[in-house]
Amino acid sequence: MRGYIKSYLLFAAHPFKYQSYLRKIRLGDLPRREEKLDGECECEYENVPTLHLGPAIAIAWIFVILKSLLIIIFLNISYEGFVRELGSFEELILIFKGGASEKEIMPIVAFSIVFFRAVYAIFFPVIAFIHALIMEAIISFMVRLSGIHENVRSRDDVIANLFCSYLFCPIPVIGNLAQKIAFFVYLYAGLKNNYKFSLAYMFVVICIPFFLLLAFFTLAVIFFKLIM
Repeated sequence: MRGYIKSYLLFAAHPFKYQSYLRKIRLGDLPRREEKLDGECECEYENVPTLHLGPAIAIAWIFVILKSLLIIIFLNISYEGFVRELGSFEELILIFKGGASEKEIMPIVAFSIVFFRAVYAIFFPVIAFIHALIMEAIISFMVRLSGIHENVRSRDDVIANLFCSYLFCPIPVIGNLAQKIAFFVYLYAGLKNNYKFSLAYMFVVICIPFFLLLAFFTLAVIFFKLIM
């Protein structure tokens, strides 16, 4: 486990460097790595870590749980002060909640936040695995389209690196933004240094998830309007 954590941190700190090494290994420019059970490997040229998808998701899960715990602790500490601050928005709250006071609304809001964070933390491995499958399908399609030589291991190297972005989740205030920025930095590092994609190909790979998400929400809105 210590080897996996070390690899996770190294890929988080130096994504461009290690994606370049993995490209050289894939193309045979470096000696083939010999993997150990703890996630590390040995090369004649240089010790190059390997980051598997499963351990990367498991370590990212730790940071997601930590983020959820910090949110719950913050809600417990600041609950009373938050209710007092909402006093200035009482009229707005009454309009949207049909006469309910802020003291009646706040427990519902706090419970909803805790509930959804808990559900997200519990099912994060499933969500992450689905996310990985989607990214794998997108990258595989673009690789076949460009005619680049690759294998399953190289795809895992790029996709596993994406989950290093969850290292930034527990950062107060800017954690979510930092995680999203890091996600695209790691994706760019993998596509540029491992696959040597052109800017046009990288733009397509990065934009496809946005279009899929937009299509999903559009269909969800249409569905709820039809049934209501």
